[in-house]
Amino acid sequence: MLYKRATELILLLISNEEFTTVRELSNYFNISEKTIRNDLDVIDDYLAKNGFHKLIRKPKLGVKLSGGINERNM
Repeated sequence: MLYKRATELILLLISNEEFTTVRELSNYFNISEKTIRNDLDVIDDYLAKNGFHKLIRKPKLGVKLSGGINERNM
C-alpha cells in the first residue's frame, strides 16, 4: 500500500505521458528533490511487487510511467 503523497505522485505520472523532471515534481509537491527520489524508489518497489513495469528514469529528461494504456490505468 502506498502512502498519500506516493499515491498522488503516481496519479500525476499516470496522467502525464511525457517525462517530468524531479525538480518539477519537487516544486509541485513543495518538497526536496531527494524526497521525490525516495518516493520514486518506493513507487518502483510497489510496481515491481504488483507485476507492473518500473518507472522510466532518464538523466536530464526526468521520469515517466512505462507500459501501455491498460497498465497506465491501473
